[in-house]
Parts: sequence; C-alpha cells; structure tokens
Amino acid sequence: RLEEDIQHWPPAFNNARHLSLSHESVQSIGPKAFAWFRQLRTLIMSTNDTSVSQVPYELFLKLQFLRVLNLSHMGIDELPSSIDRLKHLRYLNLSENHIQKLPEPTSNLLALQTLKLKSCFEFFELPTNMKNLTNLRHLDLDVKHQLNYMPSGFGNLVNLQTLSAFIVGRARGCGIRELKNMRFLRGSLCITNLENVLSPMEAKEANLFKKPYLKKLQLEWNCLGDKIDEQEVLAGLQPHENLKELSISGYNGVMFPSWISNPVYKLTNIHLHSCLSCSILPSLGQL
Repeated sequence: RLEEDIQHWPPAFNNARHLSLSHESVQSIGPKAFAWFRQLRTLIMSTNDTSVSQVPYELFLKLQFLRVLNLSHMGIDELPSSIDRLKHLRYLNLSENHIQKLPEPTSNLLALQTLKLKSCFEFFELPTNMKNLTNLRHLDLDVKHQLNYMPSGFGNLVNLQTLSAFIVGRARGCGIRELKNMRFLRGSLCITNLENVLSPMEAKEANLFKKPYLKKLQLEWNCLGDKIDEQEVLAGLQPHENLKELSISGYNGVMFPSWISNPVYKLTNIHLHSCLSCSILPSLGQL
C-alpha cells in the first residue's frame, strides 16, 4: 500500500501482485509508472481528487493480468475502450463516479463476476451485449433509479445472485420471461413496469416459484397497461414459499389470487399500496 508521493519506483515493485494507492500516491503516478506493475492481480485506487475524469487508454494495456480493479470515488466520467484487454478481470468497482454508461467492449470481460456501480447517479445504460457476461454473479446498482431499461437478452445471465430490480420491457428479449432461468437470485428483487407483461402465461414463465433464495419480492405496476387481466398476471407471479417479505404496488385487479392467502407462506412483512380496484382484503394466511 502506497500512501505518499513516491517519485522513484524500486525495481522490487516488478514482483508486486496486489497494490493499493492512496490520494497522494495516485496524484504522483503517471500511466508510464504502471510499466513496473505488469504482474498486478489487484489494483485499488482511492482519491478525493474529482478532477481525474478519465482513465488513460494505455493503463489497461499494461495491466492485463488484473483480477480485481477498484476505481470507486475517483470522479471518472468514462472508461476507455481498452477495458476489454483485462481478460482475467473478475471484480470491477466503479461506484461513486460520474459515469453515464460503460463502453461496449465491457461486454467482452467474460470472466467478470462482480460489477459495482452504486451511487453513480448519472449512469443510465448497460452495454448492449451485456448478455455475454454469463459468469456475472453480482450486479450492484440501483436498477430502478439508474437505468431506463434492461438490455436485450438479459436472461442469459443465469448465474446472477444479486439484482436489485428488473424493469419489464415490451421489446424482444426485454420481457419478464428473461427471469426464467435466474434460479440463483437471492435477497431482494423488485419487478417493475408490470403493465408491460403481455399475457398471464408470460408472467408464469418468469418462474418466481423456482427461486428459493429470494427473501423479499416487490411487484410494481406504474400505469394502466393493455386490457390484460392483472389478476391472472399476479397469479402467474407466485413466488417460492421461502419468501419472507411481499410488496404489491399499483395493482388494478379486483381480487388477489389465491396463493396470497396460502398458509404455506410464512410472510413477516406484507405491503399493499395503491391497489385501487380491490374491495376485499385477502385472508393473508389468516395472519
């Protein structure tokens, strides 16, 4: 770990595998200095200097053995397209930057397992070929507030465990059936824009009842869709019995489907909001 302004790099740094740079050392280092670190597996850079804005194109050409790259809180506006030279990269943290979108070559990082984009408030778009990252396990960003839509073919990411939300679209490859084979999803998941579900059968194809690791599920309608029976759609969204928390918002069906009242569910938290057409409260497992 280098914490000071170091102008002369000892030859021993050639053997370094894991490197952490503090604010002062980041400011004193130039792209050429990384020629000393060609064997690096881990690089963590931390600075409060928000004038960095761009990562030099040459940097990733010299660090081709990286497994872990943390560039959080660097004030970065964009990444260079040379990011795809990091063929062995498994962990990429770009949190708290000004990045609006990732370069398309990011989808060539086939070994990537963790991608963190938390608190990137200007971020709005994942790469078009995101579906190529089939080894991805953790996508850590606020999907609802950072993205406008999910990229086509998102369902290819069958190893995903962490996904805060899924935005249902109507375009080919963007529907709710993309969740079908994501059986490892865990923790909390919000499925929003459910008005874009085209049929009850499509809702059932999401296979929520085959996702035993989900503990919290939020189902959101944000406006009136076509004349699709929302009660049948909600019936098709039946979750696994391991679920602990359920939230339903904007639902316009007259009644709730029977699975909500099934005592097999041991729900600890139930939130029903803006279900304006419902006149009967379900028994909810007799509470």
